[in-house]
Amino acid sequence: MHAQKHSTPRALGMLANGATPLSAPSEIVVSKERKGISTPQFHLRRTLRLVMGMLAALLLLGLFGQAHRAQAEVPAVTIYEFGSNFDDGYHPTTLLQGKDGKLYGTTEGDSVVGGGTIFRMDLDGSHFQVLHTFDFYAQSMPISLIQGPDGTLYGTAVPLNPYSGYDLGYHGYVFSLNPDGSNFQDLHDFNGDDGDYPDSLVLGNDGLLYGTCRAGGSNGTGTIFALATDGSFFTKLYDFSALYAARQNPDGAAPTHIIQANYGLLFVTTLEGGNNGNGTIFCCDTEPFDVHFTFYTFSATNASGQNYDGVGPSFILQGQDGYFYGICYGGGSSSHGTLFRLDPTGSNLTVLHAFSGGPDGDKPVYLLQAADGTLYGTTFQGGAIGGGVVYRISPYGTGFHVIHSFDANVSPGSGPGPLIQANDGCLYGECTLGDSVYRIGPKIFYILPNVIHIPFIPPPGNSVPPFPPKGPGPVSGGIYMFIVGSGLTQDDIVEWTPSDMPNVRIPIDPIEVSRDGRYLACFIPSTLLTTPGIASVQVYDPDSGLTSLPPDPCYLIGDREPPRLILRFIEIVRRRSPTGAPGAVTIYLQIRNVGPGTAYNVLLNSAQLTDSSNKTFKPLGALPIPLGNIAPNTATFLSLTFPSSVSSGNAMLLVKGSYVTGLGQKGTFGGSAKLKVP
Repeated sequence: MHAQKHSTPRALGMLANGATPLSAPSEIVVSKERKGISTPQFHLRRTLRLVMGMLAALLLLGLFGQAHRAQAEVPAVTIYEFGSNFDDGYHPTTLLQGKDGKLYGTTEGDSVVGGGTIFRMDLDGSHFQVLHTFDFYAQSMPISLIQGPDGTLYGTAVPLNPYSGYDLGYHGYVFSLNPDGSNFQDLHDFNGDDGDYPDSLVLGNDGLLYGTCRAGGSNGTGTIFALATDGSFFTKLYDFSALYAARQNPDGAAPTHIIQANYGLLFVTTLEGGNNGNGTIFCCDTEPFDVHFTFYTFSATNASGQNYDGVGPSFILQGQDGYFYGICYGGGSSSHGTLFRLDPTGSNLTVLHAFSGGPDGDKPVYLLQAADGTLYGTTFQGGAIGGGVVYRISPYGTGFHVIHSFDANVSPGSGPGPLIQANDGCLYGECTLGDSVYRIGPKIFYILPNVIHIPFIPPPGNSVPPFPPKGPGPVSGGIYMFIVGSGLTQDDIVEWTPSDMPNVRIPIDPIEVSRDGRYLACFIPSTLLTTPGIASVQVYDPDSGLTSLPPDPCYLIGDREPPRLILRFIEIVRRRSPTGAPGAVTIYLQIRNVGPGTAYNVLLNSAQLTDSSNKTFKPLGALPIPLGNIAPNTATFLSLTFPSSVSSGNAMLLVKGSYVTGLGQKGTFGGSAKLKVP
């Protein structure tokens, strides 16, 4: 038997080392391989396949690989639906992850005053907050949002109905506010001559804001501007030239997205204009009229609206390789839009994918490059159900794959727009027509190795959630491990990194996955449990190309002595002073011995609590804490009290302990958990 522990972050604040409380799982999906095979036979055959497969990979390839499998679509997990609160907004339009790890974004309107909102929330959709509401009578709604190094948010707001022909003198403005919603400021009001309908913003290397106006300026075709972050300085960098026949001009019209390249020049996409009237990529320096030129002009279309490179470029980014990647809303070989790559000189454009308007999507609207270099994007329409898609593709144009098709009748809805990769490795996006924020990618909350239904009597005054369902328990050939999370699929691969091979990820197929993607079961053979130490657990989704990232659960492989101590989180309480001020934080824990032998001289050696502000705290009182001897099938309880200066919100608890076996050998236990500090 093993003396073991594993770190187990959980959204609800559980420390699930073994027999952790868990509500009854959802309906289980049995893999196709299991049809017609009894449970014992299936587990035996699966175990043999796993062991033999890994041995073959080691002997023949010298590395751990994985079998090719057909790609499928993956779920989009809704984390927030607008309309949950009366004034939270509707039609989300922008999304970013702030420096504090929270999601920030904008909506086009709300049900109270109709002018749109700025919001923030945690990555799981909790703690939603409206930071600012735009007044309908001020004739504005937000359409862009960025964040500066100091956390300040900047954005643009535009007239509610700019093309109505009913000019009330509103042309839009640039605003700023603190990440808590305070200190909202109007930094610059456009007057039409300097621009109209401001669109995209970027914070330049020199600390100035640079942006575009889709209209206005000397010729009514849009402008590029620079603005100080405190509003004290404004200049119009460039006026796009007037349009002539067939909406053509030399430089472009209706500028939208703006970026700053790694060598300092500004690059702007224009929806119209250029020598063929189908838009351009325009380049200028950060000094007025110093350097400005048309970097690329999109080609003419035939009578069916088709061309090679696309029509209406609306988004561009500079990739990790220095090339530019962008999208066109229309045009291409099927007239439904393109994804392109443009070399750093602007002389060679390659279409990586021309959208057909069918299952691959229609009208691309957003693009990002993930940390591993893969490109991900969205289309507003098209797909298998017509509600748009999320796709991925390599920077070389290979491996195009739709990872999710949206359905207007199924959450999170349709009309996907902005898409980001957060620091947890998952994709987060918005459905404009679904009024929702969603997540794509596997996520682990905690793991349950050796699940056994152990009788337990809670200490007085502590409420304990229901027990987990009875699992298969430990077996001589290894352990059955249950992963609890979200976005899990049957195609996922559990990646096991042994304690003695920190740079190797061993692929393990799941045995079963629940239909709602919240539970995954797999088998870890004993050959991977022979070396004591910490083994990490991750989940890789080959269909989305995403891997769950740390802090993920880990599994402590013990020294194979009879005692097995399992640590479990019970409750967290914050005391209050007579005046109501926050007091000390107390965390109650249980340590249970589920092994056949007694654990002697049990000590809690260290404990650390990291709060939402990333500050770490040691418990009040001396460490280590002696807990005496713990006999088989018995438990002891203890509490850890931390200072009142611990911030409320998400926190991470890490505890470690030790014991001595009947043979005089040392063992360890412990783990970590995600908690919610009140």
